[in-house]
Amino acid sequence: MLVPGTKASAPNKKGIQTMAAPMLDAPRETLATLIGRSLTDRSEVDGLAELCSKAGGRLAGTPAHAAAEAWGRQRMRGIGLAPVRLQRFETPTWQRGACRLTIVRPDQGEVTCAAHGFTPRSAKAEADLIDLGPGLYRDFERRGRKLRGKFAFIGEAPPPGERAPHRSEQFRWACEAGAAGMLLGSRVPGLLPQTGMCAEEEASIPSVGLTLEDSARLLRLLRSGQRVRARVEMRNTVGVSRVANVLGDLKGRERPEEVVVIGGHLDAWDVAEGAVDNGTGCAVVLGVARALASLPEPPRRTVRFALWAAEEIGIVGSRRYVEKAWRSMDSHVAYLNFDMPGDPDRLLLCGRKAEVGALAEMQAILAGLGVTEPTSTGICLATDLKPFVFAGVPIVSALGTLRGGAGSCYHTAADTFDKVDVPSLLRMTACAAALTYALAECEEAPFLRHTGEQVRAAFAEEGIAGALEGADCRLPD
Repeated sequence: MLVPGTKASAPNKKGIQTMAAPMLDAPRETLATLIGRSLTDRSEVDGLAELCSKAGGRLAGTPAHAAAEAWGRQRMRGIGLAPVRLQRFETPTWQRGACRLTIVRPDQGEVTCAAHGFTPRSAKAEADLIDLGPGLYRDFERRGRKLRGKFAFIGEAPPPGERAPHRSEQFRWACEAGAAGMLLGSRVPGLLPQTGMCAEEEASIPSVGLTLEDSARLLRLLRSGQRVRARVEMRNTVGVSRVANVLGDLKGRERPEEVVVIGGHLDAWDVAEGAVDNGTGCAVVLGVARALASLPEPPRRTVRFALWAAEEIGIVGSRRYVEKAWRSMDSHVAYLNFDMPGDPDRLLLCGRKAEVGALAEMQAILAGLGVTEPTSTGICLATDLKPFVFAGVPIVSALGTLRGGAGSCYHTAADTFDKVDVPSLLRMTACAAALTYALAECEEAPFLRHTGEQVRAAFAEEGIAGALEGADCRLPD
């Protein structure tokens, strides 16, 4: 169904309906005010420091996550959002226990490691390492039966231009090959093993992250012809916990039933403070809330601010929100997501190549904040965008580049508050505030919700139609 007042074009050859690009007609003086306030208001920088101190690493299901939920609710109420609510749900959860990795041949002793999420409650395995290079699917195919009963060792980055598989994909391939476990080298220096999910329920074999330095050493040994054997021992806790998304509304003045949602995940891995991933995203969401709430009157549409739970363990919180709000998805005008947002340099219009013209005016307005690169139209499924993409909701957001080495702290013990680049964070908040207000204020919604057929066509055009198979997210009828 068309949003009243919009003008649709004929479907293109891929079957994706496009539309005339309407002007994002928010008052320019209001956009200037929002940008100025966001660039100078450090309230949510201070709020981020408080989150890191009070909650730190905050995996879903832990007391730290409960403290983060309380923190988010308190800040939303302080800003003046109403209602502010906790959207509770149950989810499988995982908590880290002891993990030890020992190189037993040649005798190298114990090395630094980090267990991946949903590795077994208890595991003790000893096996030889099989070199899988960058761990692409063809690498697993090439090694074939040699992997059975061995450790799949992935110690190098993919070649330029190759898509890096997610560790969960690599882990699934390792399980299918009958491997005894998986050892995954880090991509960042500094003796920092990376953690992260390997499965969405308790795995049958262990999987651990190694440091860049140790994985490089093991790779040299293997490629010199030496036999390398390792022993992995671990204990973890797996269960079911009740957690909550934190949601707060700024009610629209004319069309409160139409909603623009802006969100970022609240949970973080337990090895550090979760400052960059994703405290910065939370700070952007709350910074936009603070800026919009300070205006003399709210925008036409309701803006819903969301701090999602359980993203790190399977993108659960945003998926639960979409499931619960499914009957009202047609009223969701757009979704903006911020996950390790960085310094803004481009806009995102997910899976809608034919419609980028609608953002040309906003990009011009935001150029002074650094938004000068071409708008990205790629389909991202790696964060809380995923359930909204599947639901056909227009994804209109901003992307950026991490400064000051912040990118190297991803899922490591180095993700601490000192890594936050404050000027970048304020610029992204200003960009997000202007974009959110423009979407909530414009007379006619600039993008239509895609049907299931259009979602499938967009995935096919992107060359990722296989991602629809067995997906845990719902498509429109």
